[in-house]
Amino acid sequence: MLSPMLSLLAILLAATPAKVEGFRAFLRKQDYRNAYVSLDSSDWRFDQRLAEKLAANPKLDLVPYRDAYLAHIKQRAEAYRELSRKLLGRDIPQLLLIHHSLLNALFLGDVLDQFKRMGWAFADPDAALSDPVYQQPPVSSVTGQSILLSLARSQSVDLKPYERLMDDADFEMDELKKRGL
Repeated sequence: MLSPMLSLLAILLAATPAKVEGFRAFLRKQDYRNAYVSLDSSDWRFDQRLAEKLAANPKLDLVPYRDAYLAHIKQRAEAYRELSRKLLGRDIPQLLLIHHSLLNALFLGDVLDQFKRMGWAFADPDAALSDPVYQQPPVSSVTGQSILLSLARSQSVDLKPYERLMDDADFEMDELKKRGL
């Protein structure tokens, strides 16, 4: 028998529109609500890279990894902000997806400080989720990315200028490799 988490993973990996809607109906019946992400990051890729490098060298200089991660978050934040303005004509309260990891244990304070330096304010999750953009389920068949990307796809918006939002940090990983990191 599969554990509930493995069952959920199996459902998500074999997602069809009917399964997705069935799972959404299940969540509604349980009085749960999806908290759609607008600012998707690939922090998990940075965490994997950092873990590999730390395993090989526990005295690793963390500064280049922190700086690359912060640059990634900033690039994503600015691009998703631009996309929200393009699609909705306004800023929205962004919901950032990051994972519980060593990377964020080390650098979450730096991420938050960076947002403050960028002039961003922090919102209560309930207030953020009350924005109309989060009241509708994504309509794109591509799962696992920002609700803004889903909205853009549903409106047939040219996503070429936003390619890096969909690359799972391939660009950044290549840059780290080039620098021997």
